[in-house]
Amino acid sequence: MVREVYGLLREYNKCHEPGGKPTGGQFCGTTAAQVEDLIASAPADGYRVLFHSGDASIDEAIQQGLIPQMGEWVEEVLSGATDEQELIDEIRDNEDNHLVFFSTEPSWVSMKVARKLGKGVHDVTVADVLKHGQLSLVTVDPTDDSFWQAGEEQDGTTLDGKVTRRDLPFGVEPGDIFTDQSVVPDLTLTGKELMKFLVRNYPEDLNIVADPENLAPFQSQLRLPFK
Repeated sequence: MVREVYGLLREYNKCHEPGGKPTGGQFCGTTAAQVEDLIASAPADGYRVLFHSGDASIDEAIQQGLIPQMGEWVEEVLSGATDEQELIDEIRDNEDNHLVFFSTEPSWVSMKVARKLGKGVHDVTVADVLKHGQLSLVTVDPTDDSFWQAGEEQDGTTLDGKVTRRDLPFGVEPGDIFTDQSVVPDLTLTGKELMKFLVRNYPEDLNIVADPENLAPFQSQLRLPFK
């Protein structure tokens, strides 16, 4: 039920200019309240909600889904692991190492904004997150064997812990949740609705220390945690 309802919501939330031309933001009608309702209702339907953080410039790209790739962080790990170009090319070209990463809390928003702007994460401001922050949510059946969580011994399990694997892709670290499949998010947030959602539900993950006084306008509707 969750997937069906929010799949329809995703379609209705596409924004268009007069005359029907898309503006480029697939989910730009999504509100913090809709995301909170999704998170609250998912467990009853047997789903887990996972988060993927990017920056606001990817909203157009994710109309086709979050595409598995070797991201910048993994590229940095690779460049530090070996200086043999042949091995680097082999690892980089292996599609098994092209992944989409997720987390159980929206803890990467400020870090992705910092990377986008070339700042330290503690220098990220409220205005930075409003302009560049982006958060995608997906609902996942824990038995889905295309989603994995890495363990401590270079192994992994499905999200329900019932299926195991030993062949973890390059760059995966303990605790990482990942898939090698393209995933279209159920909902995404940017701008004021993203800030509202984070401030009233995950303020510790937002981690704004540069100008915390500017969070005040978003704290007036603080919700009780649902986690």
